[in-house]
Amino acid sequence: RETLLVSQRNSSWHRPENIAGLARYVRESNVYLVYLVRDPRDVLTRRHVLDDRQPYVDFEFWRRSIEAGLVVQELLGSYPHFLVIRYEDVVCSAAAVESVLHTRFGLRKRAGVSSIANLKDNLENLGLAGGQMIAYMHDLRNLDPASIGRWKSDEAKCERVAELFEDGARREFLQRFGEIYGYSFP
Repeated sequence: RETLLVSQRNSSWHRPENIAGLARYVRESNVYLVYLVRDPRDVLTRRHVLDDRQPYVDFEFWRRSIEAGLVVQELLGSYPHFLVIRYEDVVCSAAAVESVLHTRFGLRKRAGVSSIANLKDNLENLGLAGGQMIAYMHDLRNLDPASIGRWKSDEAKCERVAELFEDGARREFLQRFGEIYGYSFP
């Protein structure tokens, strides 16, 4: 009976006018907003599917996006329909995340959906598995805990992570992100 919109924000979402507009829209339209964060070591070491020589997300874009997310959180304050979820929790504890979404937002799984972790299976069963965006997402697949920490088993990615933490300003921002969202960076 309700319409749900799942969206990945576009590349300009972090501009101040867009941030303010998003927060205003969420409040005025009584939108339920989930802000998904992920370990930056996994995000910043991914390669683009169309050109594996370049990172999928560079540090400055990631930083601007995270700063925008913090501003949205601040603008929404105690807004009851806002929730931050970590990607790692969705992948490793799908049932617990489903429970939180049900408790906080009243969301329930559609008939025939076994778990949010079974993304590919669910979309195929619902006849929604096609589309151009699938290719950009490195194909359609179920959530897999092996997708977490992939950077650890790749020497070039480990070097990239070390470079990120060598820069004092970047290290400080990464540490702050870790403290806010519960990530540990040795």
